[in-house]
Amino acid sequence: MFIEAILQPILRNHGGLSRDQVGMVNKAIAKRFSPLVWFSIAILVITGLIRANMVNVLSFDVLTTSLYGLTLFSKMLIFLVAIFIGVGITATGVKLSKAETPQRAMELFGRISLLAKTNIVLGSVIILLAVLLRYGL
Repeated sequence: MFIEAILQPILRNHGGLSRDQVGMVNKAIAKRFSPLVWFSIAILVITGLIRANMVNVLSFDVLTTSLYGLTLFSKMLIFLVAIFIGVGITATGVKLSKAETPQRAMELFGRISLLAKTNIVLGSVIILLAVLLRYGL
């Protein structure tokens, strides 16, 4: 969210950087940020499985026959979609790291930006569902 809501608008509008410089900064951001994201996702998967095991909702019957299970199942499906989009972001980031021109880097970072905004929305829904699971169901 920081990159999309704060950093990118500053780089585009107020950074005093040329288009080539913005492309180089975006390339560096993608290279540095991607491993952190995947590490965080791994932690979320591990802790989510531990939590699901603790509350005994890992069976398909429980996931499909109770409101809690259906909410958790929905959260898991949205999380999988977000991971799929994350793979797209990473693949585009690999292309970005090999971009031959700053213009191409900007184009690829624009694609990453759109995918990231989509994942921000999905992440917000996931958080809402997590809150419902914890306090509302």
